[in-house]
Amino acid sequence: MKNQIFMMILMALCQVRLFSQQYDCKCDGDEEAYNTYLQNTLVSREYSNPIPRYRGEQYLSDWTRGEVILRNGETVRNMDLRYERYMDEVLWLRSGDFRIGVLNKRIIEGFRLQGEDGSLSLFFVKKRIKLPATDSLDAYLQVLVEGPVSLFAYRNVVRVLDRNATTDNTLYFIEAGGFLQGASLTNKSLKKLPGVDRVTMKEILRSQGISVRGDETKAARALTLYNQEIK
Repeated sequence: MKNQIFMMILMALCQVRLFSQQYDCKCDGDEEAYNTYLQNTLVSREYSNPIPRYRGEQYLSDWTRGEVILRNGETVRNMDLRYERYMDEVLWLRSGDFRIGVLNKRIIEGFRLQGEDGSLSLFFVKKRIKLPATDSLDAYLQVLVEGPVSLFAYRNVVRVLDRNATTDNTLYFIEAGGFLQGASLTNKSLKKLPGVDRVTMKEILRSQGISVRGDETKAARALTLYNQEIK
């Protein structure tokens, strides 16, 4: 029995190495070969669904073309990507054999997903966040507003065990004055943000008739107007 378990583990490790094996790039100025090299070195392991047969929004989108921004400044384009909300991972569908890999979060700064017309649809950056009852961790946050005051969404889902389903657990973070913190989306919380001028934010909310009440679109509008006001 022990030998069987050992062989199963060994086979699994071999599959991961075969999928994500890195190799020296013999590109010689060939841009297409170099892009293929980067794609293959990005994969950390083969994807296995941790919650099969669960109902709910486990994935943020279907497979779509996108690009990955690396820590070294490189951008890897023309990849078929998908964001997995339960694991907080970026998945890559390899065109040659349609195997799915988990991209290596340690070397990624962010990623972009395209809409059907080829335009930018979703933009994520990696940030270190603190979640309730957990240590700090690196997470992919969707950029909703970018500027002196930035708004991010952590598009997480969690399991509902008694229903074999996932449920939305989106959390919001606001960055102002170089400080990132979790935030509730209310008029009161926007006015109390560190690094935000309370009087200016209060006037924007009043003059524009904005009542946020948990609405991320309204919160994004208020922060966009605030960023324009303080420039």
